[in-house]
Amino acid sequence: MIMVASSIPGDRYPDVNFNQADKSVHALLFFGLGWLAARAWRLNSSALGFPVSADFRALAFAGSFGILDELHQIFVPHRSCTFSDVIVDFVAAAGGIAAWHLYRRARGGYPFFS
Repeated sequence: MIMVASSIPGDRYPDVNFNQADKSVHALLFFGLGWLAARAWRLNSSALGFPVSADFRALAFAGSFGILDELHQIFVPHRSCTFSDVIVDFVAAAGGIAAWHLYRRARGGYPFFS
């Protein structure tokens, strides 16, 4: 979904009167990616015995994806590659990872089937 949205030329997006609207979209999408990456790596690596590195891998994955997404935008008409978007991607992914842990704690463990 992120790459599809990133491939749309910038002049095809609706004009909104919201300052830094692109940052909000980045934050929403990468928060979700951080959540999903943390869930995937945490559930798969808990049996292997290194859950701390699972969070690092989830953040590295989401952050690397953000960097590649920004580099990809260089080749899309009317789009640009900005360092501030990469920062938002990393922070939002970290927030998604933290939210996953809060959710897991509130549920009392790993929600395998939810």
